[in-house]
Amino acid sequence: MKAFMNLRAFSFFLLSFVLCFAVGALCRDGGPHPNPLADIDHFTEGMPALDPGFIAQAAKDLYAYGRLTDNDAWIFHLWPPGPSALEASILKLFGPHAPIVVVLQIIASLALAWMFFLERKVLTPLIGLQAASIVPFGVLLFPAFRQYLLEPDCAILGETIAISSFFSSIFFLIISLEKDSIFYATVAGACLAIASYLRAQVELITLACTLLAIPLGVALLVSAWPVREEKAYRVRMVKMMFVFLVVGHILMIPWRVHNWVDIGSIRWGTAADLIAKNGLSDSEFLESRDGDFVVEGGGNLGCVLEPSYCGRNSFSDYITVFLTNFLTWESVKASLIGKYWFSSLYNLGKVKFSATNIDIFWNCILAFCIPLTFTSLVMAANYRWSAVLVWLVLSFCGYLFVVLSLVHFEVRYFFLPKFFFFQMAAVAVAVVWKQKVSSRSA
Repeated sequence: MKAFMNLRAFSFFLLSFVLCFAVGALCRDGGPHPNPLADIDHFTEGMPALDPGFIAQAAKDLYAYGRLTDNDAWIFHLWPPGPSALEASILKLFGPHAPIVVVLQIIASLALAWMFFLERKVLTPLIGLQAASIVPFGVLLFPAFRQYLLEPDCAILGETIAISSFFSSIFFLIISLEKDSIFYATVAGACLAIASYLRAQVELITLACTLLAIPLGVALLVSAWPVREEKAYRVRMVKMMFVFLVVGHILMIPWRVHNWVDIGSIRWGTAADLIAKNGLSDSEFLESRDGDFVVEGGGNLGCVLEPSYCGRNSFSDYITVFLTNFLTWESVKASLIGKYWFSSLYNLGKVKFSATNIDIFWNCILAFCIPLTFTSLVMAANYRWSAVLVWLVLSFCGYLFVVLSLVHFEVRYFFLPKFFFFQMAAVAVAVVWKQKVSSRSA
């Protein structure tokens, strides 16, 4: 990685970190927020989300015993080990009374700053150094992203490192194409695996990328372009995509082996079983067990649409109901999207607080990023790496369709698609700008 980070680049990284940490420390776009100086035993007090508490419990087990106790083993069945291992490492380094929230914010700021650095490197050949040094900070203008990535109430969810690693993998992949570098493609795959160990949804995105890469790779290899250089680009795309995915999958093998030994399956987790159980449960049953957020988020449509299936818990039964009632199912889910997409930032799970005009304004801009991404990709069809960008976007859309169809809605589940399309729109628009400038100078 010779000259990958010179003094000017390091200064940009340092500035990015300072800005990100300042946002996390000073901005409060949602709520309620934990005390940034609280230790691991108290940082979830007053917080509505249950997940951080379960992850913290696993972290305390890892810190105290080096493994999860029998009572907490289910936590690693639902979630990959990354978040708990990260918190346990903080306890090992700083002790059991470390101010874990602020430490997580520092780590999140470093991860996001690194992603900004890579984004700047990708955008510089497209829009110039000055513009490329400004565009990444656009993320910080949006209240949803400030809250989701850096502020205390969401920093404890630990998603920032996963999301930053995921986008770092995308940017490293683009860099590998430009430099024709197996090394950078390998690093991209490693970043993808790191993100998967931190958040299960990235593993699902990886599977979607893998499925779509097969027909795309064949199409790229068999296409006969009249220009040798352009065909060489196609071969390079297939090569880098292959390395990217293979490295990612290889580095995911240890956790699959762990799950094979632990639960008899190579699945990344057992969340699908819980989804099926909730999906085939009666509304009254869920509400009696504080599962009203599942009902409100369309999470038990299997039981609602096919009452004869209520009480079952087989994922195959859940899929059967989904396919049998596909159009009705999708129409119900589609009717709920606006409620969650435009939600107030004071909601993380169910929608309790009404959206303000400011919430609607910012979310309208983020919604516009979806058609902007696709329109820009169409306009950038002649870009030499456009097939990879289309592949990434379509793979994410495939993942998103499956998840939004089968999983109940929560407000925080919409942060990732908002962030993804905002970032991909920025890259796609930059490509279109480069092509327009090039055509004028030709």
